[in-house]
Amino acid sequence: MSKALKATVATVAAVASLAGPAAANAAETAQPQLKDEEAAASVAQAQASVQAASEANAAVKAAPTSSKEAQAKADAAQANLEKAQAGLNAAAQAQSQATANQQQAQSNATAAHNGYATAQQRADEAGTKRAEATAQAQQAAKDAAAASQQVTQAQQAQSAAKGQLDTATADRDAKAQTEAKDAAAEKAAQADVDAKTTAKQNAVAEQSNANKALSDAQAADKAADQKAADAKSEGEQAAKDKTAADKDVASKTTAKQNADADAKAKLEAFDKAQKAEADAKTAKDAADQKVKDLESGDDGLAKLAEQLQAAKDAQAKAEAAQSAADKAKADADKAKSDKASDAQAKQADAQAKADAAKAAKAKADSADEKLSQGVAGYYLDKGAVAAYKALTDPTFATNPNRNQAVKDLAKLGYDNPDSPTNIDNVIAALKLIKRANELRATQGLPALKVNDMIMATSALSALRGSMIGNHSGIVGTENLAMGYDPNLNDTDNTDGPFGGWWFAEKEQYDKGVTDFNRTGHYQNLINTYNDVAGAAVVGAGAEGNVFGGYVSQMGFGTSDFYGQSEGSRTMTVDDYIADLTAWRDALKNAGADYQKAQSAADTAAKDSEAAAKALVAATEQAAKAQQAAEQAAKDSAAAAKAVEEAQKRYDEAVAAQGDKAQALKDAKADQTAKTEAYETAKAATATAKTESDTAAKTASDAADALTAAQQAQSKAQQAVDAAAAKAEQAVKDKAAAQQAITAAQDRIAKADKAVADADTALKAAEKTLETAKVTHAASSAAVKDAQAKVDAAKATYDARTADLTAANKALSDAEARGKAAQAVIDSYANVEQELADAKAKAEAADKALAEANAAKKTADENYAKAKKAYDAAKADKTASDKELAAAKKAEAEAKKKADEAKKAQTAKAEAARKAKAAAEAKAKAAKEAKARAAAVATGDVKTAGVSENGLAHTGTESTVILGLTAIMAVAGAGSVLMRRRYAKHAAGWTDTQSLIEG
Repeated sequence: MSKALKATVATVAAVASLAGPAAANAAETAQPQLKDEEAAASVAQAQASVQAASEANAAVKAAPTSSKEAQAKADAAQANLEKAQAGLNAAAQAQSQATANQQQAQSNATAAHNGYATAQQRADEAGTKRAEATAQAQQAAKDAAAASQQVTQAQQAQSAAKGQLDTATADRDAKAQTEAKDAAAEKAAQADVDAKTTAKQNAVAEQSNANKALSDAQAADKAADQKAADAKSEGEQAAKDKTAADKDVASKTTAKQNADADAKAKLEAFDKAQKAEADAKTAKDAADQKVKDLESGDDGLAKLAEQLQAAKDAQAKAEAAQSAADKAKADADKAKSDKASDAQAKQADAQAKADAAKAAKAKADSADEKLSQGVAGYYLDKGAVAAYKALTDPTFATNPNRNQAVKDLAKLGYDNPDSPTNIDNVIAALKLIKRANELRATQGLPALKVNDMIMATSALSALRGSMIGNHSGIVGTENLAMGYDPNLNDTDNTDGPFGGWWFAEKEQYDKGVTDFNRTGHYQNLINTYNDVAGAAVVGAGAEGNVFGGYVSQMGFGTSDFYGQSEGSRTMTVDDYIADLTAWRDALKNAGADYQKAQSAADTAAKDSEAAAKALVAATEQAAKAQQAAEQAAKDSAAAAKAVEEAQKRYDEAVAAQGDKAQALKDAKADQTAKTEAYETAKAATATAKTESDTAAKTASDAADALTAAQQAQSKAQQAVDAAAAKAEQAVKDKAAAQQAITAAQDRIAKADKAVADADTALKAAEKTLETAKVTHAASSAAVKDAQAKVDAAKATYDARTADLTAANKALSDAEARGKAAQAVIDSYANVEQELADAKAKAEAADKALAEANAAKKTADENYAKAKKAYDAAKADKTASDKELAAAKKAEAEAKKKADEAKKAQTAKAEAARKAKAAAEAKAKAAKEAKARAAAVATGDVKTAGVSENGLAHTGTESTVILGLTAIMAVAGAGSVLMRRRYAKHAAGWTDTQSLIEG
């Protein structure tokens, strides 16, 4: 680098620190303003230096804008583009509107010229059209006058035809009404015949059903008799079988006892034989041993002493075993006794529960039947015989109303919801008595009690009263009410019939009215002579109830009179309600009660069976304990005997020491006797064993025979019970059959009468139907004739109407032609003015079109200018965007390279400092630095080669770099420091030179 360049760079570097923050702005560059002329001169000098440096390095280009200048340029371009866009949009809108106006003006001009041509044509043909239309109008007037006359004539003819049609129609309608009445009469007669035919068929069917019911009832009656006879026969046979079974059980019991005793005796004999055999064997073995001892020449005293001690030890062990066996036997005997007591108790409980289940089943089997009998079934169960017969036997009394009421009750049904014998209705009736007692208590009167018989007669009286609409006389003293709801538990109906019986009549009675016809109900309620009462309720739906509502009744009497009836009970109202309710609930729950009882019986039977099995096990255990105790006793006795014999042998051996020869002889004789005794004992044991086994088998067979006999005895008892139940059921079946026969006979009588009545009514209805058919046929023929006349009159009327229509149409057509001709004449009245107006409109439209064309041309020119301006602005914007992007990229690359150079320089400096460890090296480095500083001052700086210390340098001094930095600051932020290589000679490269690239 030349000295001049170095000096220039140094000067620029000094100024760069002041001018560095400034930057150039795109094409509208505003140079930074210095505070004084010296600063301005420095900037100018720096710019000149930049130009000189660019020329000197032959690599300087025209300085481009910085990123800030590029951004400003881009922003200005964007603003220009937006203005151009707005101008283009406005021009496009104006062009569009001008085009629309031009098209509309063109359309208006075309229409105006077409109108003008039409007006010209009409003006040309006006004379001819007017003449033709005038002639047509005159002819139309003549045609209209002729048509008007024809219309008048046609109207007169139509009016005459209408009168004839109306007359014929009226005649037809009158006859049609008669025919309709006759048809209705025939239809009604036919319906009556159909109804009476159905009624007769129903009556015949009822007659057949009644006869079948009687036949079934009679068959049931015979079956009940046969059932009773069979039950009697079966009962007698069952009793005989039971007696025989009892005797057989007694016989088998005795046989078993005898067999058990014999088996026990034989077993004891066998035990004794076994013991005797064992004793004989022991004696034989001792004798054999004694002979053996004597023959051996050994006195054997030591061995005999050992045997004696062993026998004593065995005796002690046997006695201990016997004590344990005796205790086990005592425990087993107690367990057997306890199990026997438990089995006996559980067997008794099982039998009791089985009997209870049997009774519950019988009750459940008859529950529905008893409930179907209503309160009559209650009386029968409670033994109120008279009350039961009063409700079920139509011959029980002589009062005809009473007997008829019994028949009516059977027909209605004892458990019918509307029947006075329905349990719910009986309870409602009892509450009437309870309410009466509450009211009597307010007057200090005692409570009335309830009696079975008066309750039964009240039921009959209420039913009969509901059918005849008055007192029946079945109960001598009674209150009867119709229409009152008797359900006093209803909070809205606390008075029921007492609203009249008590409250209304009491008010009159308290005023002194004692006429029984006016206050009799109240007087019956407060009568002190009567002490019992009955009551009944008949439902609104009961067949034959003439009131169509509830009927309530209370009967009054004395307990002395009604208490005489067979089985009739007298009790308080509450007790009666409670007893009746309990009876009803028990029957309703009979099925469930039976299931519970049967379940309890089954459980008890299982418990009894388990207890019996436990007893058998305990008995077997006791027998085993007995055998063990007996065996232990035998073993203990045998052990004692063994001790005794061992002691004897020992003693004899001691005594035999004096005479061995005689002792041997005696021992052999004793041996022979003991052997014979043992063989005899063995034979006796075998015989006893056979006899014991035979006796045990006989005892077992006797036990099996007793069990079979007991089972036969149980079956015989069941047969006796079944026969008794069958006999009891036969009695009930007989009573039910008799009642059914009575009801069926009454039903047959009614059915026979109904059939006869239905037949008579049917014949009368058929006769009426035949007459109605004849009458209807005649009226139907008259209607057909009248309709024919109507049809003829209608045809004439339609023809005249058609004539009138044609005349009216001819008149209308003539008038229309006249109006059309006049319209043509009128349409040409102003044809000259229409032509002038059309011409004026065409001229005005042409003028408007010329103006629209001119406006369209101007708008097109304006749009072309705006489009050109927009395209130029868009091109400027695109170019400025590219320049901005390039400037930002260059700045980023320059910054990156500067950072890398700084890091490299720092690393080299750090390495140099570490290398200069020695003091001499530091001094040498200082000297070299001083030399380089002097060289810089004189401008003699080498650009290539190696320094004195042997280190390579870049060839570009720091002063140059600093100077370039200052130049960059003056040139602006858009300047980038670049490194390039240039060829110096073939042998190598010069070092990198620093340049300013825009």
